[in-house]
Amino acid sequence: MGKDGKKIKKEKEAEAAEAAEEAEEAEEAEEAEEAKAAPTRVRKKGTLVKGSLEFCLLTKTKEDQVRIYQNVIEMVKEVERDLFEMGVRYQTATVQDRDVADNPDFQTIELFGYAYTLTQHPDLLNMISYLNLNQEWLEAEETERLLGLFVNPGALSLNPGTAWQKNKKLWGPFIRDNKFSYSYAERWQEQISYVINELELRPNSRQAVMTMYDRHQDMMNWGGRDRVPCSLTYQFMIRNDKLHLLYSQRSCDFVKFFGTDVYLTIKLMRYVASQLMIDPGNFTHFLGSLHAFAGDLKERNIF
Repeated sequence: MGKDGKKIKKEKEAEAAEAAEEAEEAEEAEEAEEAKAAPTRVRKKGTLVKGSLEFCLLTKTKEDQVRIYQNVIEMVKEVERDLFEMGVRYQTATVQDRDVADNPDFQTIELFGYAYTLTQHPDLLNMISYLNLNQEWLEAEETERLLGLFVNPGALSLNPGTAWQKNKKLWGPFIRDNKFSYSYAERWQEQISYVINELELRPNSRQAVMTMYDRHQDMMNWGGRDRVPCSLTYQFMIRNDKLHLLYSQRSCDFVKFFGTDVYLTIKLMRYVASQLMIDPGNFTHFLGSLHAFAGDLKERNIF
């Protein structure tokens, strides 16, 4: 290649590099404009809102953003929208101890690996109304889980307890030999005092975790043999003088249980915070599977 050829080649390389740099700058400017226009509940991972604990990992894709809400109803509506707009569809084989492989009412829409954070949560009663939850059962279940037999001396045990009787249509079919395969009330009561004691002694602890999954019992109930807990862990952390709760579920039925699980878990956080005499903070929710079934959607008729 002659001198002229080399010169032309260098000029083309310089032009290509300049074009690539301009394209990158344009992309960065576009991302900056999108970030300005984004709702306050959405924070790109890697950013920190001053005075809060909204820490996340760095990401570049729009789909890979963490949703952060300051209002319970806004959170519920957006989670609901995400489910119906982005969920995958398939036929569920079993639901707890029921074989539903051939039942079209259990055609499923699902988000998997879903998470969000709720920084404020005073409007829980509005969520009960919006989702048409059974408030009488919720309040009885809350009391039974948090206070156990101390306020229910007529119950012989926390399994089955008595709260379920206020929602017999839902819970009655799961009773076997006058008890459930497990109850959250008995598993909560076994662990709440340990969490409170740990955080009183070591406020910065990362070990204050309540575990609902019993590997010796629950793994034996896979495949529809019996009920398996949908809630896995509740991790309590005191940071910036507030009690934060990180809640992990393997599975959650949006129509039947999402609202009740959120309500009862935030009530748990508030109770522990009151025992520690500090304010409740962020509620962060991780869901392996957030789903809804066709039979329930016929009644709700959301979208």
